[in-house]
Formats: sequence, C-alpha cells, structure tokens
Amino acid sequence: MRLKSLVLQNFRNLENIEIVFKDNITVLIGDNAQGKTNFLESIYFLATGKPIKTESDEEVIKFNDESVNVEGEIEGEEGVRISTIIQKVSESLKKRFLVNGIPRRQLDYAGNLVVVFFRPEDIELITGSQVSGENI
Repeated sequence: MRLKSLVLQNFRNLENIEIVFKDNITVLIGDNAQGKTNFLESIYFLATGKPIKTESDEEVIKFNDESVNVEGEIEGEEGVRISTIIQKVSESLKKRFLVNGIPRRQLDYAGNLVVVFFRPEDIELITGSQVSGENI
C-alpha cells in the first residue's frame, strides 16, 4: 500500500497543494512554521479522519475558510481514491468520507490507507520512562 498522490485544500496553513509521489522516498525541507508537520498530519487525517494536534475537527480548517478537503490516491489494482471532507454548515461541521466517490462510514473508511505517526515525544516508548535519572 502506497500513497501515490495527495491533494490538500485549506488544511491548516496549506491552501491548495497537489503532489504526486514519484519515488519511494520523499524528503520535506523547509524553515520552521512552513507547514511540514501540517503536511504529515494531513496524510494521517486522510487515513484516519482524525486530526493529531487537537480533538476539534474545526481546527484543521484554514483560518477564515469554510471547508477542508484532503484527497489521496492509493496504489492498488485499480488506483483507489479516498477523501476526507469537512464543511461548516450553519454552526456545525459535516464530515464525509469517500472511497472512489462513494460515501462511507468512518468505520468502513479507516484501513484504506494505513499510517504510523511518530512524534519526537514518542521516543519515550523506546527509551523508557526516567525518574530521578534512573530507568524504570
């Protein structure tokens, strides 16, 4: 399973981005606060329908916008396209999950793209907890 392409519209500070991954390795380079972590979070959001940095879906929508769309194409026999879309409707949010344009429940949607998100804080999983300078 491999993500072949990614399209972002209004995801955090990333307004309109379309990228086609051509090789097995992609390197993100940029100054602080340019959107590298947001880009990685968008892939997690595409795969799970959940943000990483917050519990609120509304916070992934670019400031002063009304919707967010994250769409990707997954390598497979037929090239599966998946999308996670959030739209502000009146005072509430409407979230939709699509597989090849067909609406799915989040439960049925998850698993089309499997991701692992590793943060610097997660290094404790490897090094173990420390109390008073000693490993527990």
